[in-house]
Amino acid sequence: MKPKIQNPKSKIETDPQSERLRILILEDVATDAELVKRELRNAGIVFTSRRVDKRDDFLKQLEGFSPDIILSDYTMPQFNGMEALALTRELNPTLPFVMVTGSINEETAVECMKAGADDYVLKERLKRIGSAVEGALEKKRMIGEKERAEDRLQEEKEFMEKSLNAQTDTFIVFEPATGKAVRWNKAFSEISGYSDEEIASMKVPDSYYSKEDLNNAAAATEKAFREGNARL
Repeated sequence: MKPKIQNPKSKIETDPQSERLRILILEDVATDAELVKRELRNAGIVFTSRRVDKRDDFLKQLEGFSPDIILSDYTMPQFNGMEALALTRELNPTLPFVMVTGSINEETAVECMKAGADDYVLKERLKRIGSAVEGALEKKRMIGEKERAEDRLQEEKEFMEKSLNAQTDTFIVFEPATGKAVRWNKAFSEISGYSDEEIASMKVPDSYYSKEDLNNAAAATEKAFREGNARL
């Protein structure tokens, strides 16, 4: 879900009628949480938020509040950011997660990113929080688009396979340079008498077609290039 933005300069455009961004803030210091919210408003992000600082409350809000993004302090007395990150990735692998911390060294920063954090923001540089939130949400959007595209490709592939295998005519595609078969249908396997493994390992033209057929195919291909169409 994209955040609703008031600032026209923001990188993310949204429908004015869309719901407010739901932000779960894991922070034991109330004043620090208020500073985070102030910077989010300054960045033009319209949101509603919940603050928690205990593991049980965090889990309840993950389910009940259903946040669009989590902003978590790194160090707290009863429950720390790395534990929260691990739980989040276990329960909702794609939920954006930004670590907010008072201080962090390079080793800890790398640890956070390897564990699945989308970004981290130093409390002394909270002006970055708006862009960090936008970046994390954009990353999730792009991952979602990629997954949907992959799903569509898989569906198309399955449809093509079913269509080809439903045909009674033989069908085979091979690489011209090597003769390696790259796709064939069930009818081709049945009529040729070879298994799929055997077809994949054989040189297609020499294995299945007579010299006369190959010469006719070569002539038809040459004619197709010359005239724009040909029939075998």
